Amino acid sequence: MKNAYDTLCIGKATVDNLWAMKALLRGFELVSGLKINFFKSSLIGVNVDNDFMDMACNFLNCSRGSVPFKYLGLPVGANSRSLST
Repeated sequence: MKNAYDTLCIGKATVDNLWAMKALLRGFELVSGLKINFFKSSLIGVNVDNDFMDMACNFLNCSRGSVPFKYLGLPVGANSRSLST
């Protein structure tokens, strides 16, 4: 089984973009033969309404993430002045 790791997609929080994201992910699965593990996938909203985030996570069948998070092993959204960062 092949694995694709750590992909970050950034966009405006709109229903149109959710449909585009779903189509893009499904197209990737069809073309590559790989399956996206939505159990390990998360959606993170910055200054996005909670109701929209709940709907979006349900629509994409993924969990809701939070900031800070790690991308390619690096903290994103963490306080850069903190010793733990």
